[in-house]
Amino acid sequence: MKWIAFVLLLGVFIRHNTYNFLAEQTHLPPQTIFYLLGGLWEAVLCSALLMIFWAMRSGIWKNLAVAAMLIGILEGLQVFVCRLCVKDIYAVPPGTNLCDYVSGLPVGVSLTCLYFLILCWSVGHATRTA
Repeated sequence: MKWIAFVLLLGVFIRHNTYNFLAEQTHLPPQTIFYLLGGLWEAVLCSALLMIFWAMRSGIWKNLAVAAMLIGILEGLQVFVCRLCVKDIYAVPPGTNLCDYVSGLPVGVSLTCLYFLILCWSVGHATRTA
C-alpha cells in the first residue's frame, strides 16, 4: 500500500505541476501536455485500483470493478495516444473522436462494442460461478 500511495502522490504532482515545463521541452502547447498527462493519469489511477480490486473476493461486484478499471485503462491510453498523433487540434472537426480522425476508422464505436462485451462477459462469468 505504501508504494501505491507514493505512485499516486507522484502522479498528482506530475499531472498538475509539470505541464508547463514539459511543454517547453517538447514544443507542444501546455494544454496539449495537460491533456496527454490526463490520459496517462487516468490509466495509472485505474491500474492502481485494478490491483486493489483484484484482491477482492470473487463475485459480480469484483468482476464489474475489474471490467471498469480495464475500460478506464484503455480509455486513458486511447486519449494519450490519439491526442499525441494529432498535430493540429483545430483541424479536427468538432464532435469527432480523435482516434477516428487519426486512423480514419470507427475506433470509438469499436471500443464501445468491446467494452460492452467485457461487461457482458464479467456479469456472465460471475453469474456462472455464483
